[in-house]
Amino acid sequence: MLHTLNQLLHNAGLGMLVYYGLSGLISVVLLIAAARMSFRYPTTDGGAEVAQAKKASATFPVSILVPARNEERVITKAVRSLLQLSYPALEIIVINDGSEDKTLEVLRSEFELVPDASMHQRTVFCQPVRGLYRSRSESRLLVVDKCSDGSKADALNCGLNLASHPYICVVDADSTLEPSALDKVMAPIAEDPGRVVASSGVVLVGKRLEAPGFGTTGSELCSTWLGRIQVVEYLRAFLVERMCWSSRNMLMIISGAFGVFKRDLVLKLGGYRPTTMAEDLDLVIRLHRDLREEGKDYKISLIPNSICWTEAPSSMRCLAKQRARWHRGLLDVLLANRDMFLNSRYGKIGLMAIPYLWLYELLSPLLEAATWLAIIVAIALGFLQWKVLMGVVLLGWTCAALLSTCAIRVGFKITSQQSESSDFIRLVAACFLEHLYYRPLQLMWKLWGIVRFFQGDTTWNSPKRRGIIPCPSPAVPNSGDWVKTKLSVFS
Repeated sequence: MLHTLNQLLHNAGLGMLVYYGLSGLISVVLLIAAARMSFRYPTTDGGAEVAQAKKASATFPVSILVPARNEERVITKAVRSLLQLSYPALEIIVINDGSEDKTLEVLRSEFELVPDASMHQRTVFCQPVRGLYRSRSESRLLVVDKCSDGSKADALNCGLNLASHPYICVVDADSTLEPSALDKVMAPIAEDPGRVVASSGVVLVGKRLEAPGFGTTGSELCSTWLGRIQVVEYLRAFLVERMCWSSRNMLMIISGAFGVFKRDLVLKLGGYRPTTMAEDLDLVIRLHRDLREEGKDYKISLIPNSICWTEAPSSMRCLAKQRARWHRGLLDVLLANRDMFLNSRYGKIGLMAIPYLWLYELLSPLLEAATWLAIIVAIALGFLQWKVLMGVVLLGWTCAALLSTCAIRVGFKITSQQSESSDFIRLVAACFLEHLYYRPLQLMWKLWGIVRFFQGDTTWNSPKRRGIIPCPSPAVPNSGDWVKTKLSVFS
């Protein structure tokens, strides 16, 4: 029996070696492709993309949807940053989704809201609207107060009904766009409106916006190791990996914090699916499905130098809830679209992108947990020596950290981040620390997310906001010199 068990463990080890070997190879390919693409984006100051989008802005006006639930600490900062975007043709719709704090009161006070008597048509289903308000000081700002069902998707459907422009841009209430971000993300649409159906910017972890020359202080990279690890994670996963998928027109997710879509296509799909916890992933996969079933030639773009800075969870508890929710959402969306798996009808989406999400995103925590269980059994039975195990672990640890270090360099080049050598060293140290304690925690959080999904948990668990640290406002800001952003995290 021991011989049989030894053979099973040996075969399992070979299978895991192949799996992790392919995973590493895919990571290397993604990194190399992103590094090659980085030379196309030498700066973040706009250039031809911004000029082209501004020229075409009258033809492609945008409705910005900002779902907000209990966001009193950050909503003012978020709305003011949107009002300062350089893109001229836009409206901003803030959806107060049944907030239990003072979100609506803060908006009413800051922006002089008055009741708006205009009617709206409910094209897609959403919870009842309690009131509409228009800003007396800024005509582009509309605030809608609605009942909540605990779903971000339902809030977005409400905004979708109210949007009057042909393109919608979804921005989270805890996020801040760089002034030219919308110009850049609209550039591919302006260049090829018949083919580009959606466009995404890049979401990175940020702490503060610095206005040069106005005495902003405390611009250190980050204050906690947890924050630095998230900086690395966002650069690697939200920037480098998605760049490569986008280059092959296989981008499977446009972050819910910053993305633009053709409104008529979203309406055609029936709006956002309110029962999902991953409305951003769900919408993009449904777009791929619908357009491929119709045989359309289309493009979903990612613009890596169009940057959105977002608040990241500052406590382990909030981060655990967020990552468990992300994995529950991933499982929900993949099960809902399971017929696309290895289905040649959907081309490379069905044959490559969907299988990757199943094998290397959804099932990875299960396979990793099985690997550690097999290792423990093999050690207990004397089939595996500690020296061999430590050698393999150190090799994998070092390779993963080196890949993350390369991702940091690529990310800094694409986003034109200016960082001191000490900042870079701290981020590299975070790469090694990530696999020492953060990855095992991620494994537990994802496994818990799977368990909670099958227990029927559909709660959103939105993290408590601490708020983007505000900068001193200049009396007369200089046009074109609004902000410079340094990579940092919330403390």
